[in-house]
Amino acid sequence: MKFKKVLSILNPQPQVGSLEITDVDLKFCEFKFYNPVFHSLKLENGIVKDGKIIDRDKFIASLSELHKKITNSGKKKINIIVNIPDNNIYSQFFNLPNISNTSLEEAAKLNLQMISPINFESAYSDWQIIDANHPQEGNQLEILGSFASKEIIDVFEECLRKAGFIAAAIEFSGLALLRSAAKLGMDVDLKNPFILLYIGPNGLSFNLARNGNLYFNHFVSWQSIYADQRRIAFDSFKKIIIEEIKKVSSFYSTHWGGQITDFYFLSYGLEGEISKTISENFPFKIKPLLIQKYKDVSSQWFSALGSALRGTMPRSEDNIISVASIGTEKEFYREKIIWFIKIWRNIIISSLLVLFITFLGINAFLINLANSLDEKLSAFRLNNQGNVAEISRLRSEVEEINKKIQLVSLAYQERLKWSLFFGKIKEFAGSNISITRIFFQSFNTPILINALASSEETALEFKEKISDNLDAENIEMPINKIISTIKGVEFSISFKIRDLSRL
Repeated sequence: MKFKKVLSILNPQPQVGSLEITDVDLKFCEFKFYNPVFHSLKLENGIVKDGKIIDRDKFIASLSELHKKITNSGKKKINIIVNIPDNNIYSQFFNLPNISNTSLEEAAKLNLQMISPINFESAYSDWQIIDANHPQEGNQLEILGSFASKEIIDVFEECLRKAGFIAAAIEFSGLALLRSAAKLGMDVDLKNPFILLYIGPNGLSFNLARNGNLYFNHFVSWQSIYADQRRIAFDSFKKIIIEEIKKVSSFYSTHWGGQITDFYFLSYGLEGEISKTISENFPFKIKPLLIQKYKDVSSQWFSALGSALRGTMPRSEDNIISVASIGTEKEFYREKIIWFIKIWRNIIISSLLVLFITFLGINAFLINLANSLDEKLSAFRLNNQGNVAEISRLRSEVEEINKKIQLVSLAYQERLKWSLFFGKIKEFAGSNISITRIFFQSFNTPILINALASSEETALEFKEKISDNLDAENIEMPINKIISTIKGVEFSISFKIRDLSRL
């Protein structure tokens, strides 16, 4: 835990919020001091329709207005997880053998091409392992794949970029909502499969979950329900709900057998009628979706809250589905690098400024003290020529002070040498090795480094870099201390530095 805190200080993560886009509004959510903060903006009718941007100029203007609500700096880039309506994304799950990461990546991409419901060349796609902790018979992994039209996503990305937003990832509402249910849901039993129904601004979203993961998403838009009618009878609405729940239940029975017992729903109205309709037709335990940690948060924010939870994850650990273009992901990491450089530039400049002012103060103090002693020495020579002992004592004090000045200068030079040493160690480590500990007791004992590498080959390359580039001797990396873990390979290496001045 302490190491993670130190690492977060050395490599601070940029703030990433979430932006949910619906036909009627924009909802922004981000965590500040572990609590969610919300901003919203209503959209004019017709700017976004059926989950697609119709009027780009007005949509950009609305995004810019929301940007002003979030920050006073018009030039500041706001990093977000983009949450778009379910009807823009197609999802499907499939099985793959539990093979190596490289082969798994190739097999997953090949399967995505085969099952894509739209022209694969005109789609952005991504996949994720749904539940690696519960492999199926034959050691099969369950994979969820998602697809979105490039034409739709490109328009979203263009408008967001022009309004000062940077997309770290693009996901769909059902995936985000299920995350809120799994991480924050009150009385949600993740051991049991369940259906989560969301009746939202864009339509009906039916989500099937197992072990807390999304397996099936089925969306019915209001456009398909109402068509050209201004309203439909509630009996017709109930019939649609019953028919769609049967489809999801049938999907579960076909793939895993048995029946689903738990049913959660989220609606902006008619909760009693909907609950009654479902209970009369299905043997479910029906509950409205509630969250336990942020009880004051309205249910209309649950989907945006789920995407904001994803934004709190370190980007290196986020392997969740994203249908953003490669250009968007590159732009986010470019902004992240710029942000990182600015942070450390300010830290280094501030630190050097403090050191400079400190040394100036010490230098001025020592010079004044030396001048004062010189004056006292001169006075003694003039006024008391016979007091040779006192003059000798004062001369010794002056010499002692000069030695201290030299020691301060030497200490500063030694600090620079060690800074170069630590800089080289960090350079050798690169992005594939995380240094967990550097232990140095004295120049007569070896330097010990504990680290975590992505593989044994990476650890050996690290050892070779130390051997080839540092004036080191007695380099040892015990084989019995190379331990494989889930995150990589833990290892230890020790060596002596002959002379820091040769770095």
